[in-house]
Amino acid sequence: MQLSYFTTVAIVLVVVEVPAAFGRDLTLDEAVAIAKAQSPLVAIEQARLDEAEADDTVARAALFPRLSASLSYAWLDDGRLSPLPSATNVGMALYGEEAYAAVRGKQVVFDGLRGWRARSATARGIDAAQAGVTASQADAVLAATVGFARLLAVQSLCDVARTAAERQRAFVALTRARLATGRGSELDALKAEAQRLDAERALVAARGAEASAQAQLRRVLGIEEVVPLSAVGVLADSAGASVDESTLLGAALAHDPDVGRVTAQLEQARALAAAVRGGYFPEVSVQGTYGYRRRDVGGEAPEWTAGLYLEWGIFEGGATLGQVDKAAARFAALEESARALRLQIAAEVSETVSAWNTAAASVEASREAALASERALEAAGALYELGRATALDVLTAQSELSRAEAAVVQAQADLATAQARAARLVGLGVRGVEGQ
Repeated sequence: MQLSYFTTVAIVLVVVEVPAAFGRDLTLDEAVAIAKAQSPLVAIEQARLDEAEADDTVARAALFPRLSASLSYAWLDDGRLSPLPSATNVGMALYGEEAYAAVRGKQVVFDGLRGWRARSATARGIDAAQAGVTASQADAVLAATVGFARLLAVQSLCDVARTAAERQRAFVALTRARLATGRGSELDALKAEAQRLDAERALVAARGAEASAQAQLRRVLGIEEVVPLSAVGVLADSAGASVDESTLLGAALAHDPDVGRVTAQLEQARALAAAVRGGYFPEVSVQGTYGYRRRDVGGEAPEWTAGLYLEWGIFEGGATLGQVDKAAARFAALEESARALRLQIAAEVSETVSAWNTAAASVEASREAALASERALEAAGALYELGRATALDVLTAQSELSRAEAAVVQAQADLATAQARAARLVGLGVRGVEGQ
């Protein structure tokens, strides 16, 4: 199955122009942009990418010739024997002062391919760091999307609670009016008043939840100012395309940025292991110097040297062996990390698909239940006006309608969260949201 249908996996929030009464209005795209720009996790991964690029520059430098310059000035002890003793100058110093300046060049011809493999390892390190940046951006987008959806849901729940409170106030007024005309009882009015107070408490609780959701969204977005936020949009009322678990798992294993990061880290570890094994081989290099030497006895003149050099460490206390063992252990650990990640993704896919399907079914069922509860309330109200239903019947119908409306909002929020998590799994955590 093609991945094109996964473009519908990302949370679908229909942006509409809804003016907020206070604070700062935010669309989903704005929230995502702020999260990507201000997330500390993204900044940390970007710094790691810069570090990986610096490591690559260092590794690349080992492949080029090395030039160095030296300068010295020395005094020779007068009582010292000649540095070049002969039959004619025994016990005499040839010179007392020496000045020397030179330029030295070295090009490694063979080092067991350590340089090339180290360069390959740092290139893979850049790939891993770039995948880390992508993963952190996807995580930031997921957090912003879920936080935005939660705030939208709580705002909708506030509307539900506000509407429920208004219905309760209207019914209290109705029961008081009927009591005044002798068509009701004080018990009906007291029951209505008690339920009105419950509705008012529910509204206060909903407003508190809204403040908490705003605080959580500010944290996710990295907004330090305590400013009220208002999410501009509405939650989707449709599940979109159906999700097949095996297809989603295949897409996640192929496109999840965390998988890309671990794969690049494995390649980097393999290259590093090969590079340190190059320490068992000798280093062959071409070296040359060109300098100028001046002595107080014998005058001054330029000089040069050139040659082919072979250096082979015979004994180093097991340093190379230790490096090889360390690289092998790191590779084995990363292999297990990759296996653990695959198991984790499989579990997350299963949970996400289950949550998606459950939420989708809940949206449909809750929507139908809300419509049925609305009709039931209308019928109970009409019968109450005719004296064929009690106040308790109306109050019960009102409570059931409020619960059904809240259930619709909660199911929509659950569906939005499941869609956002599925988008993150298939690597659409950034692209899917930005495409809205």
